[in-house]
Amino acid sequence: MNAAEVHLALNHVPVLGMIVTLVLWSWALVRRSDELRRTALLGMVLLALITVPTYMTGEPAEKRIEHLQGVREHDIHEHEAAAAFGLGSALVIGLLALFGLIRWRNRPMPRAFAIVLLILNLHGATVVARIAYLGGQIRHTEIRPGATTNAP
Repeated sequence: MNAAEVHLALNHVPVLGMIVTLVLWSWALVRRSDELRRTALLGMVLLALITVPTYMTGEPAEKRIEHLQGVREHDIHEHEAAAAFGLGSALVIGLLALFGLIRWRNRPMPRAFAIVLLILNLHGATVVARIAYLGGQIRHTEIRPGATTNAP
């Protein structure tokens, strides 16, 4: 399996994972469930870890497709810049989640920390959604702005 294939296999995980952890975290806050809270925090940590190889396989994937017909360098670089920001966002969320897991292992978590993490997760979900959209534009010309179809 080459880097482009690994990148394509992994790139859905941060998008779906960010949504899942956002929903789990929100539900944990509503239910005031320590078990759901720990599950969501662990999910955030794991998501940060899986985001690293997703990002790292992006550059080798670029090398495999940059000369293909229809691939625009601008689209690749816009996706790459957004992905770097997304990696940073995922790592911040993951580190805060790890901190929360350790710091409040057997105690109630301060509401302010929980709300900050909720806001960061919401922000992270929008960031990875944009990254996915920009990545899709690289090879899916039908979603590029101004795209037309050949249908009658």
